Amino acid sequence: AQYVGTMNRYIGNDGVYASIIFIHNGFYAESFECAGKVYNNTISPKYKISMGLMAQGSLYFALLSPFTFVDVKFQYNRAYSGIVTFYGSDMDFYNCKVTENKVFGMSIFGTLVMVSQLTIVNSEISNNLLIIDSTIPFSSKAVMDLHNVQLQMTNLTFENNVIEGQGFLLFCNTVKAVFQNVSILNTHQIQEDQSSLCVFILSQVNMSSLTCTNITSLFTLTQTLLRLDNVIQELQSQNNIQFLVSMYNSSLIARNFNYNSSGDFVPGSQFPLIDGSHATIS
Repeated sequence: AQYVGTMNRYIGNDGVYASIIFIHNGFYAESFECAGKVYNNTISPKYKISMGLMAQGSLYFALLSPFTFVDVKFQYNRAYSGIVTFYGSDMDFYNCKVTENKVFGMSIFGTLVMVSQLTIVNSEISNNLLIIDSTIPFSSKAVMDLHNVQLQMTNLTFENNVIEGQGFLLFCNTVKAVFQNVSILNTHQIQEDQSSLCVFILSQVNMSSLTCTNITSLFTLTQTLLRLDNVIQELQSQNNIQFLVSMYNSSLIARNFNYNSSGDFVPGSQFPLIDGSHATIS
């Protein structure tokens, strides 16, 4: 089966699992949502679970069902698992906007597992709030929660997103990623600690033309290769905590890198740009 939606409006719906569910449509039956508006929907599962089991409570759920979003706007939604939950399903996201959503639980954008290709182009994720649900153990708590995914981001802006507690902007486990012209602007955790915004585990990441402003503590790498090219970085200190990369058993290759530090510091304090253990830097 194939679904094609054009200029649809999903407004003011409540659900316990998902608004739209696709299961095993087949890899040759890609579905589309074009020029849609997804506003003021609330998705809250009765039994909330975390990553490691089948996540619930997103606006779109797909299992083995490829899906493409074009010119879709997601605004004012409240969803436990965010916009999408995809398992084994490729997803394309073009010219879309995810803004002013309030998520209680796991993820703003969503959870994606075993996805051979996630493509996000000319899109914006901005002014969203991720509120940690303390009753849910072991949830990743991230704007984007990715596991075993091939990722391509081009012309994507993260701006003015607020993450409660020790959550992340990106949590990537076993991910191969290419970032081109990506901006991370004024995005931070509410708690002031050493939690990085972007966590990569067992991953390979290439970033070019990355712009970051007014953020603190950007990358944590574990058994990961990170290549940075043409990066403009401005870190904002919080309680004398500030670093670009914290890495363990990982490799960092950087060129054309511009770094500017800002904020108030305690006299005599030191801030490592890179904190590494069993690491290779070039």
